Amino acid sequence: MTEETKFDQVEITRPGDPAAVARPSRTSWREAAIADHFVQFYRDDSLLAEAAAGFIGSGLQKVEGGIVIATQPHRQALDERLAAQGVDVPAARARRQYVSLDAEETLARFMVNGRPDEVLFMHVVGSVVTRMVSAGF
Repeated sequence: MTEETKFDQVEITRPGDPAAVARPSRTSWREAAIADHFVQFYRDDSLLAEAAAGFIGSGLQKVEGGIVIATQPHRQALDERLAAQGVDVPAARARRQYVSLDAEETLARFMVNGRPDEVLFMHVVGSVVTRMVSAGF
């Protein structure tokens, strides 16, 4: 792969898959199974917000939970797109179905010497997941 090669998406792969290399793909996140990893790269923030809103909005409409860790501008763009899809964002937050965290603040809580600390990560992010599961999502 040359440095000039750019992908809009990378193929879905299972954890531990020896074939987990960057390959051009048009795979949809809708095809991802529970244990899959799915990576997408965006040249434009509006495309990122659109894709994230599609993913999170789909889950919220199915009464599933959604956790987002992003910068303030990205969270705002996502919330606007969710609202445009008919999602009542304040109500989803109040139900603890939708949690939106600031990326810089969240990272600062589990990074140690420039690297993620597993115990802190599990405490910071795991506690959010635990509260969401406790709320039934």
